[in-house]
Amino acid sequence: PVVVDLFNRAVATDMTRCAFYALAMIALSMGFLFRRASGVCLPLIVVVASAVSALGLMALLGVEVKIMTAILPVLLLCVGVADSVHVLTIFFREYRADTSKEEAVARAMKHSGLPVLLTSLTTVAGLLSFAFAEISAIGEMGVFSAAGVILALIFTIVLLPPMIAIIPVKRITLKDKKAVVMDRA
Repeated sequence: PVVVDLFNRAVATDMTRCAFYALAMIALSMGFLFRRASGVCLPLIVVVASAVSALGLMALLGVEVKIMTAILPVLLLCVGVADSVHVLTIFFREYRADTSKEEAVARAMKHSGLPVLLTSLTTVAGLLSFAFAEISAIGEMGVFSAAGVILALIFTIVLLPPMIAIIPVKRITLKDKKAVVMDRA
């Protein structure tokens, strides 16, 4: 019991620390690429919501955090951010082209909807392959990480466009060379 308790505490500490490091790296990367607060905050809201929801789903179903499922938040933070980045990249490009915010959101969703859906579904399929592992912890990690990716997709489609529409987004012109790092990349 003492070893199990010590192990569980170490897993919880590592999970928290690694999630914080992943969030910091994602925030720095988004800040470098987008050069605006909305480009940092919006993807973080989506991925944190998906990670918390996946952990909540585990708790709801009575699944304990194990060594394999402890990587779930970090995995979801890293994988789930791609959908938001894709949508925001198209949105910022369209918004810079003198279109209205609503039109830019609509164009971004129209352009990136199918690619975001297909990448999420292929990721889910790959993660669900872990569900057939003989080790239950690996199977649980596969099932709940796939659920988290689906949640990230849902939050990207349902939550991200209204957040873009609600928050003030500064229009950046092509004259501002530092602001278009994402386009050059």
